[in-house]
Amino acid sequence: MIGKTGKTSGMKFINRKKPPTFSANHIKNLKKANKGNTNGFKIGSKPWNRGKKGIVVHTIESRKKLSEAHKGKKNHLWKGGVTPINDAIRKSLEYKLWRESVFKRDNFQCIIGGKAHGNKLNADHIKPFSLFPELRFAIDNGRTLCIECHKKTDSYLNRWLKKSGEIEVVYDNFQKILVERTQGEVQLPPFPSLEILMGKEI
Repeated sequence: MIGKTGKTSGMKFINRKKPPTFSANHIKNLKKANKGNTNGFKIGSKPWNRGKKGIVVHTIESRKKLSEAHKGKKNHLWKGGVTPINDAIRKSLEYKLWRESVFKRDNFQCIIGGKAHGNKLNADHIKPFSLFPELRFAIDNGRTLCIECHKKTDSYLNRWLKKSGEIEVVYDNFQKILVERTQGEVQLPPFPSLEILMGKEI
């Protein structure tokens, strides 16, 4: 192949050969050989892993060990703990196992529409993830919903926050009544801040 030199940059370019052109007869034979084949494999061909041994299916115990071995400072991508705590929880093995358990219990179907709602599923927390940290891994607090049904729930994308102003008024009134009846001996904690309600803190 002959090289050319650019006039301005001095870069060297290579003249590459054109791709080979097939004769009409060769193209006809290719079409005949691949007739009825839609996935790139010849009809009757065997999968590469059929009959192979050694394909690993990890147990829960081995998954836990693998998770611990790559967590935090042990991970080569560790940046000093900059991942928000809620993100870390949602990516943890415990959260994945909770999600799998909810799907299995509901037979991998949307509990509202069943199979008719397809297989694009979400594991939804009945009581919001951000407000009830003690229920984050409780299987009874989870339900399987398709994406469309999930979007209709009150807690989707913190939709219930629009009503948080009303909730705060009720909370404050209850706090006053409680203080009066117990003469200040029992008090509720302050109403959660917007950051906590949004799930940015625990």
